[in-house]
Amino acid sequence: MHEIVTLQFGEQGNYLGTHFWNTQESYFTYSAEDESPVDHDIHFRPGVGSDGSDTFMPRALVYDLKSNFGSLRKLNALYEASDQGNNSNLWNNSPTIHRQPPIQPHPYQVHLEQGTAPPPLSSSTVRYWSDFNRVYYHPRSLVPVSLNDIPSSSQLSSFGDWQTGEELFAVLDREHDLLDRDVRHFAEECDQLQAFQIFADVGDAWGGWTASWLERLRDEYGKTGIWTWGLEGPIGDTRERRLKHALDASRSLSAIVPNASIYVPVSSETQHPPSYLHVDKSMWQIGALQAAAVESCTLPARLRPVDGRMVLLGDLELALNRDGVRKVSELEYGAASASALSGASAANGDGDHRMMNGAVNDDQDAPSKIDRFEIRLFSADQQQARTHLNGHGGTEDHIFGRAESLRGTWKPTIEIEEGNIASRDRFASGGGTTIIRHQSSLLFPLLSSFPRIFDVDTAGMDTLAMRAALSTSSAVSKRLQNLEQIVLRSPGVNVDDRNGIGEALRGMAEEYTEGWESGIDSEDDDL
Repeated sequence: MHEIVTLQFGEQGNYLGTHFWNTQESYFTYSAEDESPVDHDIHFRPGVGSDGSDTFMPRALVYDLKSNFGSLRKLNALYEASDQGNNSNLWNNSPTIHRQPPIQPHPYQVHLEQGTAPPPLSSSTVRYWSDFNRVYYHPRSLVPVSLNDIPSSSQLSSFGDWQTGEELFAVLDREHDLLDRDVRHFAEECDQLQAFQIFADVGDAWGGWTASWLERLRDEYGKTGIWTWGLEGPIGDTRERRLKHALDASRSLSAIVPNASIYVPVSSETQHPPSYLHVDKSMWQIGALQAAAVESCTLPARLRPVDGRMVLLGDLELALNRDGVRKVSELEYGAASASALSGASAANGDGDHRMMNGAVNDDQDAPSKIDRFEIRLFSADQQQARTHLNGHGGTEDHIFGRAESLRGTWKPTIEIEEGNIASRDRFASGGGTTIIRHQSSLLFPLLSSFPRIFDVDTAGMDTLAMRAALSTSSAVSKRLQNLEQIVLRSPGVNVDDRNGIGEALRGMAEEYTEGWESGIDSEDDDL
């Protein structure tokens, strides 16, 4: 079934993940005549609840600090009795029980449980990522983490230190063997595991935690894809905060990328946003901004086959990283009303929800003709060195590989099909820029749990047309070289780490400039 197992690390990773799973849940259909275009077996696992009923829950492991789970508990309406157990024989004395005041469920959750229309959400009323969660998780999926597990935690100022995550992982893994305790169950129940998908905070201790996790995963699952979405924290408005942001990004890149199949740094903000985008600084809205892009650009790997052919994450990876040396990709997307797309009905023909086979651009001048989308989730300091859609200086980026997902009829079907036929030989020869495009009429759903960050006229529909893309380009090299200079000049990094991180970044940057003159200048003074 080509399953994907998802791991979520940290608070922002779980805000994104909650939006992601809410969207997947919305694709379920309950009529035999109306089959969902999404193959749910890829991301959901079948099971049996405590009452013997069939269940369908995310193939996910959710890690966060205990305090961030809110009112969400391991036991729920589907698994209320199965995991409680009876420990009366394990202890002869009467226990002393200390209870913390329970966190009350959000009104949104109360209405979902009652089957009534939930009240509107807002940034001021969403307290935890669990407040707007619309799915049930298996008890094994929820893994609260405590700082008390770190022997030296009393000496640490906060969970914001990248190295703290490494220490936390080492302690817990030595005690429990985390891979065996948590991951193996989900991986071994898959018929044909195609990849792990990781949503991870990398701007604090979860960055070090993620790096340690990937090292274990790669040792155990050497040939399995590991797609990692590195969620970078706010860049900050002071030089000190911008420096910390750059150092955390550098550590994560140097430690995570070697064991990842694809690594996508995802910004929590975007410079020069389009006029229709309105996002505040709440994690709820930032998670929605990120989730719409992540969910859309990976959509091809969830849809049912067309003419017997499935699209896998490995197919997208091949377009982005054909030579196996360019693992860091940039993420961008845009949104529009489906009704505003010209010729939508006529061009789409039979209205098939499923993806068409990927197209590969066979134009020698493709890099200068690629559409850049309006919302760029490549860190703002990365974007300062780029050509912007609204004409902010710089040189055009060279594209090595690109995978686009179009939701709605952005291009005529015949144009994509002809592109497939015309470009097969060029794709096989391995020359030039590789671009694959998939188009589907499955639009992005605007759920009650999703903030209204897109000011787009939907013509009364609760869906949006979207186009999203992952690219490997010379812009990545600019970013890597810039970070290398920051690390080498930073007095806050010891000599060994400084040299190791700098060398790793320099080696990655060279893979994006080989055979391409980028004319990169250091931008670290922008800190």
